[in-house]
Amino acid sequence: KPYHAEVCYQQQVGGDKTLDTLTGAIIGGVIGHQIGSDRSGNRNVGAILGGIIGNNNSKSTGGYRTVCKEELRWQESSQTVYSHSVVRFQHEGRWYSVKFQK
Repeated sequence: KPYHAEVCYQQQVGGDKTLDTLTGAIIGGVIGHQIGSDRSGNRNVGAILGGIIGNNNSKSTGGYRTVCKEELRWQESSQTVYSHSVVRFQHEGRWYSVKFQK
């Protein structure tokens, strides 16, 4: 027989490191622009390195949340069902049998 059951489980969620990565890239780009004579190349390298450092040093932590959903499940059941029978009897010295079907 079908029935519906609510199933809940813990799902791990990660912290969002986007702001920390973007902040690191901006700061790295500004610092890279101030260093050396090829400021455009330094700015790009600084932005990439700053983004990596910002992402790696992010304090954003994840956690767990409870997620629930409804699932269709099946419950097994059994029952004895009459299918047939045979009646045997003797009449005037002869044996007879009668079959009954459901």
